[in-house]
This record gives sequence, structure tokens and C-alpha cells, in this order.
Amino acid sequence: MAEKNLKQKLQEARMLLKEEELTKSGRNSFLGNNYFTLQDLQSPITRVCNKVGICPVITFEKDNAVMTIYDFDSEDTIITKTPMAEVAASNGDKKKSLMQELMSNESYARRALYIATFEIVEDDGETQGDDLERHSILM
Repeated sequence: MAEKNLKQKLQEARMLLKEEELTKSGRNSFLGNNYFTLQDLQSPITRVCNKVGICPVITFEKDNAVMTIYDFDSEDTIITKTPMAEVAASNGDKKKSLMQELMSNESYARRALYIATFEIVEDDGETQGDDLERHSILM
């Protein structure tokens, strides 16, 4: 049997992830919807990626968060990007430091990349108001 290429491995990871019991533990009390948190996604995605032989690595650029999927068996990569929100120096939320605001933005970007790359679908009725779902994802 021929060795799978990276696109085939990513597709296999997506299919295996659909078999996982993903649970939305996040709750937006203002909008009344549930959503996937990073903790909901990272362990199942890591487990599935390890099984198929790929490794997602997230980096941050000035304007984009970038997920590079590496193939364990080749030099092939797949890149997904999502825009980064700007952290304003005039932080309106005095309870958060600028570093906390940056880390919060990075967490949202990580979640957006996982959802886009692994095609995790959230019901439109539940995510209508979720700012994350408004990002345009490039692949």
C-alpha cells in the first residue's frame, strides 16, 4: 500500500476527529450559546494528529496567526492563516494588562485555526454571535 501524502493524512485526521466525543465546555452567558474552548479541542486533535503522523505548529505574525501542519514522513507542509486582532495600547478593559489582552487574542486565534484546519463545524444557530466565527480563514 502506498504511503499517504500530507493532504490524505489531514483528511484522515479530520475524519477521525469526527469520531471523537467533542464537548463544548465554553458558555457565552451574554449570547446564551455554548462553544468549543481550546481545552475541548487540543487533546483530541493532538491524539488524532499523532495517530496519522502529522504535527500542527502555531506561530504568530504581526497580522496573522499561522498554523503549519508538518508531515512526520516528508518535508510537506500545509499552512492555514487567520487575521490577528490588534491589541490597542489604550486598553479599554482596565482589569487586563496588555499582555493578558495579547494572550486572549492568541487563544481566540488558536481556536480559529483548529476549527478551520480540522473543519470542526459548530451549529450556526449556536455561534451566530461568536466573534471568532466572523474571521475569514485562508487555507
